[in-house]
Amino acid sequence: MRWKPYQLSLRDYRKVIVGEGESDRNFFVAFCTANNIAGFDFAFTGMHTTTPYQPSGFTEFVRYLPVLERQADFDKLTDLVLVCDAGENTDQKLRALRRQIRDANQAIGRQVFTENPDANVVANAGAPRLHVLMIPNNRPGGIETICVDVARDHQNVGGDRGTTIEGWVNTFANSACQNWTTEKRDKLRLQAFLSAAWDSKPDVHFSQLFDITRDQLVPLTGAAFDIIREFLRGVQAL
Repeated sequence: MRWKPYQLSLRDYRKVIVGEGESDRNFFVAFCTANNIAGFDFAFTGMHTTTPYQPSGFTEFVRYLPVLERQADFDKLTDLVLVCDAGENTDQKLRALRRQIRDANQAIGRQVFTENPDANVVANAGAPRLHVLMIPNNRPGGIETICVDVARDHQNVGGDRGTTIEGWVNTFANSACQNWTTEKRDKLRLQAFLSAAWDSKPDVHFSQLFDITRDQLVPLTGAAFDIIREFLRGVQAL
């Protein structure tokens, strides 16, 4: 699908979740559906241009935010959730995000977005209110870090298949991913785990996972996602 960044449904939704990449967007669409969290539209940072296959990722928030501000009905937006992987150092990642927000405001020519948001704290002020969801919030990594744990525990129901697959995956990752960041290593670990767990379609990618399987391989209602679920319900209730 070719994304059209100027066509978020701000007429219908007053809250938007913006992930780093397309996989994040697809995850949150499925996650909110599975957990009955309503009222959000979904985007990712690569939607800052009409040209397909443009870069997305953490460094693109600075380009996405000014595009969002130029959309029709932006003044109706009440809540904006920026989703970031924690990386190796949560504090360092938050400082880098704050710099991007300041630079985005400078590009716009006025302070539109709160420049010093806290991580994993539902904001009470701002127009729009800006919330930062950093995943995971208690260790290095990214959203895939949690998904590997959920996939393993799900495969362990009635046995230890998940632990066995994780052992194979970790042996591979420990050899192939030397000097990789935790975030990148866990992206590989999740992809390898999914391939091993679903032999009928070993080429399934995280970006397609929830469209194809719903949450059969990574159940989205499990306790490991409680922090994400409670955070979004807090924003939903505003």
